[in-house]
Parts: sequence; C-alpha cells; structure tokens
Amino acid sequence: MKELDKRIDAWAEGVGIHDGSTPLKQALYTLSETQELLVAVEEAGFDYTWGRDTAEMAGTLTPVQDAIGDIYVTLKNVAHFFGLTMEECVEMAVTTIEDRAKRGGGMVDGVYVKPEEA
Repeated sequence: MKELDKRIDAWAEGVGIHDGSTPLKQALYTLSETQELLVAVEEAGFDYTWGRDTAEMAGTLTPVQDAIGDIYVTLKNVAHFFGLTMEECVEMAVTTIEDRAKRGGGMVDGVYVKPEEA
C-alpha cells in the first residue's frame, strides 16, 4: 500500500489537488464516489451464495472495485490536507470499533451499530 499511496500523492500533486483543492471539496467528491459505489453494488446484485469468482464471472466486480479505489483516493486526499496518513486514520477507526464492540455494539438489520444505537 505504501507504494500505491506514494503514487496517489504524486498524482494528486501533479494534477493540482494539493494546491488547488480543499478538504471540503475532496470530502464532497468522496460522496459522489460513494454514490457510484452504491450503484455498482446494486447492479452487482450481490447474493450471500456468491463467491468472488462468481462476481468476477458475472462482470460485476470491476465497477465495485473501481468505486472503492476512487473512494480511497479521495479520502487519502482529505487526510493529506490534515497531515494524516490513511494508516493513522484506519488505526483510530479500528481501535474505536473494537472498543464499541466491548461496550455492546452489535448487528441490527445487517448493519453494525454503536452501543448507544443498539
């Protein structure tokens, strides 16, 4: 991932994102990319009986993969503006999630919810 992160930074610098954009604009772009992910997931028609091979054979994995990658890039750009690495952000999220699980977070209608929402 570190090499990919370097490539993302070089690309963002080269196209002017670091100097010509803002964290808010990049966060809003993340929403646009997330909408693309929602469409791709819906079109994939994921079923619990599917495996990765089935999704690939059905030709539905590529749009999902592309959208997830685009989201990562936009989030990485947001993190850059705040002097954060993706590793720092994910580490904090995982630590928080693990703590929530210890305090009683759980699954509700197929979604993990915080303890105060469970």
